[in-house]
Amino acid sequence: MKYLNITKYIYLIAGVLMAIEAYTQWNDTSKRWVYVGFSCMAFFLFYFRHRFSKNQSHYNNNNKAS
Repeated sequence: MKYLNITKYIYLIAGVLMAIEAYTQWNDTSKRWVYVGFSCMAFFLFYFRHRFSKNQSHYNNNNKAS
């Protein structure tokens, strides 16, 4: 499950790159919303993966102790 720790940072990097691209293409109205949408989705996936891995590690630590 170590790949989950890596993929959450990949989502974070992708979100930052998409946000930068949306900022640079702000005058082009047709493409900016695509980049904004993908950026928001990447940040949501980062948050979801981060919460999931934190809850999973907390669950594993509690079950190993008993």
